[in-house]
Amino acid sequence: MANYEIILGKPENYEELRKKANDSTSWRKRLDTVEELEKWKFTESKDILWRRMNSDKVFSVKEAAFKGLQEFGEDVFLSKKR
Repeated sequence: MANYEIILGKPENYEELRKKANDSTSWRKRLDTVEELEKWKFTESKDILWRRMNSDKVFSVKEAAFKGLQEFGEDVFLSKKR
């Protein structure tokens, strides 16, 4: 169970979060962004979390996205760490 309350709706800084989620120069920014987006339950955050879980090269980012999607009630599968 998450240590925070899931908020329905879109954050005011969504565009900034969207850009940070795709920042290929810093996996730490992507991880921080995923952890922020998992607090906001709306379609675009789920889309970003799915993308990070399926395509990020850093397992920590994939795992955080996976856990966020689980909290939203999504049926997800995380592949093993290489």
